[in-house]
Amino acid sequence: RRVLFRSFQHTTGFTNKNKGFTLVEMLIVTIMLSLLLSLALPSYKAVVRKARRAEALETLYRIQIAQEKWRSTHTAYASLADLGIPATTPSGNYTISVTLPVSPGDQTAYTASATAVAGTSQELDKAGSTSCATLTINQDEPVYSPAAQAACWGK
Repeated sequence: RRVLFRSFQHTTGFTNKNKGFTLVEMLIVTIMLSLLLSLALPSYKAVVRKARRAEALETLYRIQIAQEKWRSTHTAYASLADLGIPATTPSGNYTISVTLPVSPGDQTAYTASATAVAGTSQELDKAGSTSCATLTINQDEPVYSPAAQAACWGK
């Protein structure tokens, strides 16, 4: 038996001295993983911000549809409370607001905005070099302010 075991060690090259990894090998793997992570993390964060922005855009489009449904049976547009739409997006990354004209008899227009919550990474959301932290829509169409903000809407 002893000869057979010794023969196995000799042919495979495995001995007790060759178990595990060296410190240099572990350092190389750690450096490679940190390099890959440093390249992938910014792209991942940008994709997450874009998905959150899509949620805000979807909420603004829902408000636009709800406003038109409301207006079909009323003489003026409605507030968020009247529409039954919450003041934040489902994930809580944007606050939603609806602004109606000041004069009570002239509520034939509205502006709905989604603003990134302060202190979140969504404040840093950009499409190219244009900030997408505040998105606005009115009774007619999205409002691009500045004009380059059309990229935030995927236009």
